[in-house]
Amino acid sequence: MDVDVDSRRSDQVFDWSKAIETGDSDIDDQHRVLFDFLRDLKAASGKTDNDAAITKIIDGLKNYVATHFAYEERLMDDFDYDDRRSHKNAHSIFIREVDALEKRASTTGDIGDKLADFIFDWLVSHITRVDRTMISKLNGDDREVFAADINAAQTRTVVDGAFSAAGLVERASVRLGGAHNQVQRARLHYELADASERLISLINLAQVRVENYGCTITDLNRLRGIKGAVTTSVRGLLTITVKGLIDYGGNILSGRHGLPFGVGVALTHKVERIGMLIRLIGGFNELDDALKDEVKRATETANEVVAMEAKVMSIPNLRLNRRTSKSPDVGNSVGSDYDHGFVDISVDASRRIAEALARAVSHGGISLTDLFDENYVPVPGSNPPQHLTKVVALTDRIFPEIQEAALAANPSIIFAVAVDRNGYLPTHNRQYSQPPGDDPAWNAANCRNRRIFNDHTGLAAAQNTTPILLQTYLRDMGGGEVTIMRDASAPITVKGRHWGAFRIGYPIP
Repeated sequence: MDVDVDSRRSDQVFDWSKAIETGDSDIDDQHRVLFDFLRDLKAASGKTDNDAAITKIIDGLKNYVATHFAYEERLMDDFDYDDRRSHKNAHSIFIREVDALEKRASTTGDIGDKLADFIFDWLVSHITRVDRTMISKLNGDDREVFAADINAAQTRTVVDGAFSAAGLVERASVRLGGAHNQVQRARLHYELADASERLISLINLAQVRVENYGCTITDLNRLRGIKGAVTTSVRGLLTITVKGLIDYGGNILSGRHGLPFGVGVALTHKVERIGMLIRLIGGFNELDDALKDEVKRATETANEVVAMEAKVMSIPNLRLNRRTSKSPDVGNSVGSDYDHGFVDISVDASRRIAEALARAVSHGGISLTDLFDENYVPVPGSNPPQHLTKVVALTDRIFPEIQEAALAANPSIIFAVAVDRNGYLPTHNRQYSQPPGDDPAWNAANCRNRRIFNDHTGLAAAQNTTPILLQTYLRDMGGGEVTIMRDASAPITVKGRHWGAFRIGYPIP
């Protein structure tokens, strides 16, 4: 599915207009007219015949100039404003630029991009700096004294940068609506992603600085106003990241592209990035259904590539192999320092499970045939469906001690379980092995034993025979709650036969 970034963003663009407030309500109301022009420009940018809309916007700018500049200049003349001459000169330049745009529109046609750039430049460079300074001086605010503090000055620089980045994000969004060829759209997608990255980073940095050092009321209001752009920016960046992962991974899986060295690491990082963006939006449930499906598809694609790489290349990960002497041969091309401890726990637990099952067979506790029983008998009335096999009585006796120890080995671990090669999970951790009730959503979250997890991630983990497989995926907790997880699985081999895997789930970093 090709996700349309533009349509998804159209209702959310320009909700950061509060960030241009100067402190004078009349001037602020007049400035907001510019956002009306930008909304009209956004609506017109995707149409082939937008001459009438462009003409209307230019006429509106001329009326804006006539009333707004006259109002501001009367204010300048009423107090001792030392930048009066340069401020009025900026107004004169604006008027000449509007006249030039009007002439260009009558001779060359579509000037939507130029008009958008012109308005954005005025918002970012003039209103948020020159006009705000004038109102501050008019009101006698002691901003400059406060700004002399190095921390406050640095915070203002960060906020200024965030505001500029927000302008670039919205500018790219407007241009996307009018892009008529794939090359232009690809370039604008790149610009949007780059500006969104910068905006998100600067917003996060600004929030940290405000919490630690404080800032002026003006800068605090600006920061609050910009936050609306972060949500739209993140949505756009999430969509681009998801689509890029699906396209790139799909080309590898289909054979159109080769299998690049280290591609598993790259795609795993992209899934982690998707998780970070989803958290910034407010969680998976804040996405629309189409984007939810795309995110699921992206994680599945990444994991399929990771599994392919593990089987085809068998490349040791030097960082994983540095960990400990406990599991020196463990590794594939996916993993980072964050995963080391979890990998060790999974490998150790898989070894203990394999030894316990082998002992049970050797001592007559179960036959090898029954250990590998694949006759999954449904439990009547269970919802989600649960199943029984001939191995359940044994796993209920020997698995809990090993699984609960693995679960307790690190407080970040969410589950630690053994599954057979088909994804059947006979005995879960105690907290997820509650007696089922009448609510399927509650059961999905709390009665996870006796179930078959044969989704892409579950089946890849269950059937993997390389020493370790790391995957990042969406875990359905029931009731619409979905969480992004990492899965470290190590194979379980009994009497020379692949029985299944030990899986550990933990949060992405």
